[in-house]
Amino acid sequence: MLIRNPLSMFLVRVLPLHKEIH
Repeated sequence: MLIRNPLSMFLVRVLPLHKEIH
């Protein structure tokens, strides 16, 4: 449901990336 929006997809991709970078 959340991944349905493009913004959600972006967040889902940025969230894990941010965790790895930090």
